[in-house]
Amino acid sequence: NTENVRNMKIKKRSILSIVLVITIVLSAIMFFSWKHLTNYNTMLEVNWEISIPSKSSYSEIYSKDSGSSFHGDGIRYHIFLYK
Repeated sequence: NTENVRNMKIKKRSILSIVLVITIVLSAIMFFSWKHLTNYNTMLEVNWEISIPSKSSYSEIYSKDSGSSFHGDGIRYHIFLYK
């Protein structure tokens, strides 16, 4: 009976270890995917087919928003200094 209890504990630890590893891997994948999808270069390329080299540097020097709306759409202006 003691043998069965020990085997159950080992199985339980193994399952918990596997779940922990899977959780860590999925979290890392989600983090890097989110970081890529929220990158402004990605948005420019997806929406307007404008490609900016990833090694370039740019900074936003002006931004204007028409205000919040129900769907989150609206008019937004951004002016960037690009080097």
